[in-house]
Amino acid sequence: MKNAMILAAIGAATAVAGSASAGIVEVINIGNLTLAGNQSITIPYQADPGNTSAVIGFTVELDFDDSNDPFAWASDLKLDFNGWGYSVGGYTNMVNPWDFQDADPAGHYFHDGIGDLDGLAKSDLTGFTFTNDFSFNFAVSWNNVVITLYKVPAPGALALFGLVGLAGSRRRR
Repeated sequence: MKNAMILAAIGAATAVAGSASAGIVEVINIGNLTLAGNQSITIPYQADPGNTSAVIGFTVELDFDDSNDPFAWASDLKLDFNGWGYSVGGYTNMVNPWDFQDADPAGHYFHDGIGDLDGLAKSDLTGFTFTNDFSFNFAVSWNNVVITLYKVPAPGALALFGLVGLAGSRRRR
């Protein structure tokens, strides 16, 4: 009976912790962007007031199409996180280059910025500005752009993970 209660508690804690940890990742589908040289577009962002965890990193995935301009590179796209004062990529931004900086051919690209943001408040983020940062480009397309924000887990989720560990260690004795 006691073992059944411990297993039920572990199962319940795992289910609650799993649902709580789902909030530590936020996927933002931007879609397709076509920008001429030095052209920008800003996509507004509204933070969920029920999920205010600090952001510790991000990833960006996109498909690059250079069919309109053979001199365009995937890394010509610059992304500004408005309200955070942080930008990545672009032709002129060498402080925070893309993981695929200087990538030329058309294809699928991924940038891992996990750990780059050092716990920035999600409520300060107001939007994303995308700029074709190379002034001589014709219209260039970046498709299927997806930004994923990684947030610090809520203290309650961490406590539940700890309870599961304690219950498991108690059971082994």
